Amino acid sequence: MEPCILIGVAESGAEAISVYPNPTTGALSLRLPASMTGVVSVQLAELNGRVVLTERINAVAGVPYRFNLNVNDGTYVLHVRTAAGSETMMPVLVSVGQSE
Repeated sequence: MEPCILIGVAESGAEAISVYPNPTTGALSLRLPASMTGVVSVQLAELNGRVVLTERINAVAGVPYRFNLNVNDGTYVLHVRTAAGSETMMPVLVSVGQSE
C-alpha cells in the first residue's frame, strides 16, 4: 500500500476563506468569511505536524490579516479554528530562498 500524505481538507465554508498570495515569498494574507468572526486561532504547521506559527486574532468579516512568515521554503498546512470548534485546513507553499 502506498503512503498517503494529507495536505488539505476543505470543510463547510472553506471556499469563502481567502489565503493569498499562495505560493508566497514570506508575507501571507488571510481573509475570513462572516461565519468566522470572533476569536480565531491560526496555525501554520510543517507537513510533519511541527507548528511554526500560532496567532489568535479577533476576526472581522472581510478584513485581511497579514502574517510575516519566517520559515524555510516548503509546503505547510494552515489551520484556521473558530471558538466554536470549526476547523479548516489548507496547503500553503513558501518560497523565500531559505532552504535547509
